[in-house]
Amino acid sequence: MGIPEFALLVAAGIAAGISGAVAGLASIFSFPALILAGLNPIAANVTNSVSLSALSFSSIHASKPEWYPHKEVLKKLVLPMLIGGTVGALLLLQTPGASFQKIAGVLIAIASCVILVPKKSGDSQKPKKMWLLILIQLGVGIYCGYFGAGAGTITMAASMLILGIDLKSASAVKNVLLFLANTMGVLLFVFSGQVAWLAVIPLALGFFIGGRIGPAIVRKADQKILKWFIFAFGLCVATWMLLK
Repeated sequence: MGIPEFALLVAAGIAAGISGAVAGLASIFSFPALILAGLNPIAANVTNSVSLSALSFSSIHASKPEWYPHKEVLKKLVLPMLIGGTVGALLLLQTPGASFQKIAGVLIAIASCVILVPKKSGDSQKPKKMWLLILIQLGVGIYCGYFGAGAGTITMAASMLILGIDLKSASAVKNVLLFLANTMGVLLFVFSGQVAWLAVIPLALGFFIGGRIGPAIVRKADQKILKWFIFAFGLCVATWMLLK
């Protein structure tokens, strides 16, 4: 890997970290960058997942005060997320590269549109049926293991709606749940021979930097402008992947 590709992946990781802080759509930036760096679609997604997992431990630790009060609910969701992540990862490894690129383009377009959907702030409604949240998170786990862009947004929305928790708590719960789904995928990916380890280093470095400065930027910037920028960029990337 040359210096231009290294710099590209670091920059994409930083942008992905900022995007993730806004709406959990980090893969909109990191996945296309891996494609541009010369990886095939399957290897790019696998490498992206491994790079993201490197930062999961820090995000879970940092948000422990928010998710720990919901540990009993999280215990009930561990198995669905582990099963979902495993199924999604197996589906990914069985999908032909050319077909996956088209599927990924559609998923990126959908994830880009999700960011513009207004989200309600946390309300005081009582938790609803737990089976519904388990079913939703099983589906999210499969999607997360397969691709994952926008999975954080779906998880947060489901947690707020069914558990009646606020945005801060939903974000923390999301960190734990997506870590579980992603971990199963990573365990399979490591032995798949598809991970581009030289690409993991600069991308993970970028994720770390972006994850640190992202929240500070989000606090000061106009979130509507940031959301529309990510929406427009995501649609451009999706179009490029569908037409390529």
